[in-house]
Amino acid sequence: MDHKFFNQLIEDINITIGLHIDSMENIHSKCICDDPECHGKCPHCLTKINIHNLSNAITSLNDYTINTSNLIQLIDAEAFRYALENHTDLKCVKCYPVFNDPNAELDYPNSEPDSFAIEATYERYAMNPMGYHIGYETVVFKWMAIKKSQLEILGLPKLLSNWVVMIDKYVIESKDLPDNEDPIHNADCEFDDVFASFDNCDCADSFEGYWQPDDDFFYQEMNHIIEMMQIPEASFNPDKREWWLGDISFNLDEFESIKEYHECCIEDNGMPFTG
Repeated sequence: MDHKFFNQLIEDINITIGLHIDSMENIHSKCICDDPECHGKCPHCLTKINIHNLSNAITSLNDYTINTSNLIQLIDAEAFRYALENHTDLKCVKCYPVFNDPNAELDYPNSEPDSFAIEATYERYAMNPMGYHIGYETVVFKWMAIKKSQLEILGLPKLLSNWVVMIDKYVIESKDLPDNEDPIHNADCEFDDVFASFDNCDCADSFEGYWQPDDDFFYQEMNHIIEMMQIPEASFNPDKREWWLGDISFNLDEFESIKEYHECCIEDNGMPFTG
């Protein structure tokens, strides 16, 4: 549910209130609660109560703004990683285990990670306002996976998927951008010399060189990518007793009958694909 949903809901309720008011004026225009054949509230009074309740609902819904109507969206880490990897606007995606204890990292895969990091590299062709190519803007975004047991989430078999990602919670891990181009004075500027500042002229305002975008621009780019992503759903083949999600699978028959496969599944413990 987003802010558009709440606006549409308010609009629909207003339409319903209008219909109720019309009903009160033209169909149930008088209270007949005292009528011996009326049991409980009459249609007139019920409609009046309903209008009051719907009006109160609109008052509550109006408190939800663009900033307060956003809900936390959790996605299976492998499904999210797979969707990122298959998005054409991203250069590359990688997933790797993260450890809080360096000794545990040295003991991997015998020790379980504290999290998994999913990194997506976004690369954009960079040009200055004059249309000249000056390099590439490369930005790495990072998400941290959360184990389902921390959030008490149930659903898919944990040996298929045991980690989730908050898709709206990510950071810019690194940036590699072309250098800013220094503004220069116009040819007819009276302050045109090597040491002149731009305090007394508007040459810098008309500068048409490259200037690095701020982080908000790149966050908006990633938000757009997320909105356009196709998130895969887990599928189950009952004939083979096999689960699939993205690039990982879990076969119940093999888990129950093959020792090596059983041990491998326990060791991976539903982690996202890291190959």
